Amino acid sequence: MYTHKLKVGDKVSFIDGTGKKIKGTISQADAVLSNIGECSLILKLYDDANYLNIKGEAK
Repeated sequence: MYTHKLKVGDKVSFIDGTGKKIKGTISQADAVLSNIGECSLILKLYDDANYLNIKGEAK
């Protein structure tokens, strides 16, 4: 059972298949729910590592 509450703007991180830590901010969240099959949570993430501040410096 999934018990976390995720919303747009939340910062998240996870480990990908190669063991690299991925950090991002949720920019869109959708779900596909079913009472007879699989349920899916679909998150669109903004990559925080590619962010540039106002002065053009990498974060």
